[in-house]
Amino acid sequence: MSIRLQSLSRTAMKLTLAAAMFSGSSFAMGEDSTTQSSRYSSRSVHATQRGPEVVASKESIDLHHTNPMVYEAPVAQPSEISEEEKEQFLSTSLGYGDEYSTAVSAPPQTSYAPRQGYAPAHRSSCTKSKRTPIDTDLHMGGAFRIVPDYGDEGFGLQEIDGYAKKMVFIGDFPVIVKVGGGISLLDSPAPLMLPQEVYELSLGGTVPFPVSDDFMVLVGAGVSLPGDFQQFESDQIQLTGQVIGTYQWTEHWSLMGGVFYFGEDAPFPILPFGGATYTPYDGLRYDLFLPRPRVAKRFYQCGKCSWWGYVGGGFGGGSWYIERPDGESRFLEYEEYQFLFGLERRIGDLVTADIEFGYLMGRELNIDDENLSYELDNALSVRFSTNF
Repeated sequence: MSIRLQSLSRTAMKLTLAAAMFSGSSFAMGEDSTTQSSRYSSRSVHATQRGPEVVASKESIDLHHTNPMVYEAPVAQPSEISEEEKEQFLSTSLGYGDEYSTAVSAPPQTSYAPRQGYAPAHRSSCTKSKRTPIDTDLHMGGAFRIVPDYGDEGFGLQEIDGYAKKMVFIGDFPVIVKVGGGISLLDSPAPLMLPQEVYELSLGGTVPFPVSDDFMVLVGAGVSLPGDFQQFESDQIQLTGQVIGTYQWTEHWSLMGGVFYFGEDAPFPILPFGGATYTPYDGLRYDLFLPRPRVAKRFYQCGKCSWWGYVGGGFGGGSWYIERPDGESRFLEYEEYQFLFGLERRIGDLVTADIEFGYLMGRELNIDDENLSYELDNALSVRFSTNF
């Protein structure tokens, strides 16, 4: 009997060594020794895991077992995601929504996979299968921009705007709800007889539809009310919307395209866009998009905090309903083309602070129904923004 036990022990040691060499590494199971002892036996178990079977070491052999060398590892059963767990997660960035439309929160980086509780995020790093937790916290931000008027005949403005957004669940569908508002102080030539202040309120929602781990579609809609609020008519309410698709093509390339609708009276009612993002490595990013191309480079990082510099361009402007001297409501449009460069501070993927300088070209004012078009000189601008 003693000889047989020794033979079994030597056989177990040889099989264990062969299994370890075949698998390439030997590691303990994903539980501590106390849990394993209480679940399986009073002996400590150290094993090499290979699929559903675990080959036991010499110390864990049970001679009374029918097959002392192999036992079945427990299979973890999937558990349902509770409402509290579902409320703990949110994808970080939607990226471009804040720059193109007041109805969207941000690039299209927010997404949600209902069963897994995780979603494919917009890859700002060189990780193809990166997933970020979903967060339903309330997020807010604001910005302040100055465009000097350069004399009595110039046109200047100061813009202050803010937003709040939060992900909520309507049934099993996540909806990113965003509320925004802004005020623009106009410094215009006296002959134009423009109001000194105009406002804009907006409300919108965006629903992400994850088609696969690499493909995401976002559909959003909203309403906005721009004007000087001296008169109110139902046709002053502008409907807005967007359809955006993002696809992670390769480890370094992602594609994005879609269309924005800003309302029938906006300077650009329908604005299609598309392009690609190229990230050769984690600290450099090329946003090759029309109408807002941009190149960003990280030059400092400490923990999760990083500082980036960027250069880019795009369209800008605004539109409002205003009251004219004859008492009638007219639609005022302001357009500009921008060359921008700036500095931003990030915590993870969130831009917490930004200072941006711009050179504005092709500036023009138009008042609907009066055939009034006023070409403006080129100007400089500076903008400060924060998000938290």
